[in-house]
Formats: sequence, C-alpha cells, structure tokens
Amino acid sequence: MHGDSCIDYPNVDDPGCPTYGDDLGVDGNNTANDACCYCGGGTECSNLEGWVDSGNDPCAWYIESDSPGCPLYGDMYPDADGITGNDACCYCQAVAEVADDGKYYYVNTFLRNCR
Repeated sequence: MHGDSCIDYPNVDDPGCPTYGDDLGVDGNNTANDACCYCGGGTECSNLEGWVDSGNDPCAWYIESDSPGCPLYGDMYPDADGITGNDACCYCQAVAEVADDGKYYYVNTFLRNCR
C-alpha cells in the first residue's frame, strides 16, 4: 500500500493493520503502524504556531465553524504565504481524531505539522 494515507487503512485492513501496517506511507519513512491511529500508531498533532488565515482567524475558528477535517473551509482563506487551514490546523488535517487525553491525533495523513 505504499503511497496511501491513513484514511485508506480502515477500508483495506483490520484494526491494528496486521496485513499492511508495516508498509511505508507517503513520506517513505513512516509505517502505518507508526503514523496511523487506526493501526495503533498516531503522532500528536500541533497547529502551525502563530498561523491565521486571510480573515485573521486562527485554527480555533475552524473548530467553531466547520466539521472535523474542515470540508467546508479548510482550503479556503489561505494566508499571505498560501497556507490554508488544512495545512496549518490539526482539526482540519482530514480528519483529526480526539483521543481520551483531549489531544488531536492524525488519522489520514503522515506526520504533517507533528511533534
């Protein structure tokens, strides 16, 4: 499954990803077992520090105004550098999962804006 993102694993593998979990993801360095919540991995997400969109709205606005993954506004309102909510905000990173600790973890991307 090399080249696929975490969102694909629930469609092709069992929880924990026993079949494809050791395959490398789109970054070529991380396996699904390391990077995908569905596969037992996941990396804590952090918003791009100090980012605001073209309307001067921070990532919190997307939480208040859109659904997880930001299907309505995530690619709209880029900042002066062209960075959108989908690029800067954990909540928008198609789809972020909230763990019991209240932190967002990536579900379908490999380590974008992660600590």
